[in-house]
Amino acid sequence: MVKVKGGKYELGIMKRKMDVHDLCVDKTEVTAGAYAECVKAGKCTDTQMSCGEGFTYGVKGLENRPIVCVDFKQASSFCEYRNARLPTEEEWEWVARNGDEARKYAWGNDEPKDQACWSGSTEGVRKQACDVGSFPAGNSPQGIEDLTGNVFEWTSSKADTAGTQMVCRGGSWKDGVSSQLAVSRPAGFKPAYRCAFGGMRCFTEPAH
Repeated sequence: MVKVKGGKYELGIMKRKMDVHDLCVDKTEVTAGAYAECVKAGKCTDTQMSCGEGFTYGVKGLENRPIVCVDFKQASSFCEYRNARLPTEEEWEWVARNGDEARKYAWGNDEPKDQACWSGSTEGVRKQACDVGSFPAGNSPQGIEDLTGNVFEWTSSKADTAGTQMVCRGGSWKDGVSSQLAVSRPAGFKPAYRCAFGGMRCFTEPAH
């Protein structure tokens, strides 16, 4: 994990004032290999892990790709297994924008080209996620990888007041338009939704 200093900022078009505490953040998105260890330990389930083309769980040679096809409950359970948790969307955005710097993308404000795993790069349309950490030019200043692109990341925040959808952040390998990768872009999915472009990253509070 990487320690990120907290601070204050305004979230979204409503400019809600946010106060974020110091955080420890996974350097990479959770990999298929790491999730398999959680299943082996009996703390995670492997239900419906082959949800479509591009799934990574249990596929030899794809252990270092993000785990995908996890629903909200599975993502939460994995982070609990790690003595961590899913971030709120406010925490996630604070980390990805590099705090007060308010970056448009994790690497800065330059439009995306080949800094991320996405379908708008020179490599063209992708069929699945990339190995974590394959695009160091897209790292945050703290060295956190794939905050922009690769897979959407579950948060613990509700996308609507009824709680029928949860917020995901970060864009994915499937996106081909630069605005879809913007740090500030939220996406909402039902808690039971699973897809080959959705995964997670765990956060926790620093030890004192």
